Amino acid sequence: MTDRENPCQGVRKNKETPHDYSANDVVWKAVYQKGEIELQEAMDLAYLTDQRPADVRLIRVDDVEGVYLRVGQGKTSKKIRILMEVDAQKNSLSLLIERIVARPKKINSGYLIVNKSGKKVSERMLCQRWDDARSKAVAEAIERWRPGLGPENCRFSVPGYPTEGSI
Repeated sequence: MTDRENPCQGVRKNKETPHDYSANDVVWKAVYQKGEIELQEAMDLAYLTDQRPADVRLIRVDDVEGVYLRVGQGKTSKKIRILMEVDAQKNSLSLLIERIVARPKKINSGYLIVNKSGKKVSERMLCQRWDDARSKAVAEAIERWRPGLGPENCRFSVPGYPTEGSI
């Protein structure tokens, strides 16, 4: 204990700028088309569940419980259920999961987002696939100079993952 003044008093916290870029359809499709199958499936699953990439990567086949997909959110520790059927009709999420499960694999790891051999995709693997697809999309955009895919869209990144390069 001390009777002196707090040395941290008056020190300002670092201000963070929130992520404010949202990719348009042209940019999203360009990166999607250049991505490997596991990246495309992760993008589809993230889009349809509105979950973070880190949470999507950890979804398992046995998280499907009847007409629900159970998802545990790492950042908030919340557990949610996402409906996969409406009026006894399968929705896009249900059809995507069926397609992912049906994809041929050498081994069955139990995870939805897996590489070609069936092993769970790590955070680094997914990030690398993202960077590769993004770089290919940028290179093609520069080569063809497609409006909407140029340098003005260099900020396209996955929130929560470090970014290298552009788009």
